[in-house]
Amino acid sequence: MEAFSGPRKSWAGNSIPFRRDPVQDAHAFENYLTRLWLGHPTNYLSNPALDVMKAIPSVWDETVVLPGSEIGKCAAFARRSGKTWFIGVINGGDATALDFPLDFPARGNYQMTQLGDAPDRTDGWQRDEKVVTRKDHVKLSLRPSGGCVIELNPQK
Repeated sequence: MEAFSGPRKSWAGNSIPFRRDPVQDAHAFENYLTRLWLGHPTNYLSNPALDVMKAIPSVWDETVVLPGSEIGKCAAFARRSGKTWFIGVINGGDATALDFPLDFPARGNYQMTQLGDAPDRTDGWQRDEKVVTRKDHVKLSLRPSGGCVIELNPQK
């Protein structure tokens, strides 16, 4: 586990992640990811999450709304491009705990890279990696205006 910190804009008061329009939802997901790396281009190149950011596609084959999503409170969804899944979670103004099954990917083992709120800091995020299957759950403790991005790559 690695932890990182830096300036991070709050989602509090921002209604974009909670609109019912799928196009707006896509923009909200991409905006959240971009907010993790705002700044000078060298910040992008030196960021320890660059590999995940570069892997995010612009075209999706499937979108799944995840349990725990509630308009105005928390938006959690998974998106597939090819055989790779990305999970995006944007939290509202209150701390939230989410627990959802990984029952949407195909059978097999997946390398999971998770970028989310650091539990011991209010201004940082952390990176965790592990191997998961369809039988596993993702358990998140989200701080107010926090979030998480997860990449699931099938293992060969």
